[in-house]
Amino acid sequence: MSNLSKQLQPFPVVTEIRVRWGEMDAYQHVNNVVYFRWAETARIDYLNMLSISLAEPNAQNEVLVIGQQECKYLLPVTYPDTIWVGTQIKEIKEDRLIMECQMYSEKNGRLAAISKHQIFILDKVSNQKLPIPNHWRKRIQEVQAMLLTS
Repeated sequence: MSNLSKQLQPFPVVTEIRVRWGEMDAYQHVNNVVYFRWAETARIDYLNMLSISLAEPNAQNEVLVIGQQECKYLLPVTYPDTIWVGTQIKEIKEDRLIMECQMYSEKNGRLAAISKHQIFILDKVSNQKLPIPNHWRKRIQEVQAMLLTS
């Protein structure tokens, strides 16, 4: 990762993912769906770093959902390789978090893909979006502030 350290420095969470042989498709590069799995792994790492439990006491009727996701593919990834995923919250809106994952190929030493997600909290009973809790906002802002001072 040494050649990628500078690119990954701005991210509060960096996840290491080894590319598996079975993730390649008939064109001998990683299938597009796999990038969303990598982003999911990084997203969970980020939430864990924030100490945001997906099973908080009042969460019996709440669930995190992805309302929108996209991925811009910049470089084909092949086996063997290690992907380093830098994850951050780009924006906090009233009812959603905008998260970005930048996926870097160690073998190529370059950015391979950028994935963006809109994360909502949904009330399972009413099926309505809920506001992002203040303690989440505060924790995310603390993490971002630590990055700016380091």
